[in-house]
Amino acid sequence: MERGAKQKPCFSQWSWSSRKKRSLEMVASDPLQYRITDYWKILSNIEKLSRENEKLSLLLQQAYDASCEPCSHVSFTSILREMICNAEKNCGEYRTHRRHPIILKKFATALFLLAGPLAYEFIHHNMPEALPCVRSIQAAIHSEYKTIHEGTYRFDELREHLDQYGAPRIVSVGEDATRVVGKIEYDSETDRCVGFVLPLNENSLPMVDSFIAVSFSAIENMFQQHSIAKYAYIYMAQPLCNNVPPVCLACLGTNNKFSAENVMPRWKLYQKSVQSEIFLF
Repeated sequence: MERGAKQKPCFSQWSWSSRKKRSLEMVASDPLQYRITDYWKILSNIEKLSRENEKLSLLLQQAYDASCEPCSHVSFTSILREMICNAEKNCGEYRTHRRHPIILKKFATALFLLAGPLAYEFIHHNMPEALPCVRSIQAAIHSEYKTIHEGTYRFDELREHLDQYGAPRIVSVGEDATRVVGKIEYDSETDRCVGFVLPLNENSLPMVDSFIAVSFSAIENMFQQHSIAKYAYIYMAQPLCNNVPPVCLACLGTNNKFSAENVMPRWKLYQKSVQSEIFLF
């Protein structure tokens, strides 16, 4: 080493691997520490007894078989039991030939709605035989549930919901907003561009047919003349009866810019919803 050069401190002896090695060596040097060789004599005696005693040998073999039986002592829930049975039934089948019971379809639909498409797709990739694929869940949702279009108030659906549960036609309506990622999507079912802030009519209700994709120039004008929604407003109707779930009355995108002149006509129209014979407050 050259004169004047500083010697770098050695930190290897304080590293995690070095400290773990020293702790293992310290434990091994303890005279009271058991070693695997201490059990060889015990195993030899058990092996000798099992050869001489046929009944003991049979009991040991039965205990070993019971310990190797998978999940022999576990009590499964109904959903987990259905998933295991369904995976065994679909094992070896081609993916288009797999069938799933109704209870698993309902469970998968709830999981898809609560966790989201990406989380459900990750779970399905790890259990492809037990749960239906994402396309099957999306097809079931579109076939069994009505699509909620932006800016459309679902008074008729609310009336049918109240009649189905036998609830009185008196509900409490509340609204709330949440921040969303502003982007524009094309709805092939209604031929609309969804994601712009809908203009309001004289009753301060959104004009749902404002962004119909009739041509490329019309879509270009939408981006140039209208703003993209940054918030989503949800209107929920809660029936005043026990054990009756709420109903989503409407949803729409907005930039959260409004005045009292926009709010009052809308609430007056809610209170005059005579065509649906529903009282709101």
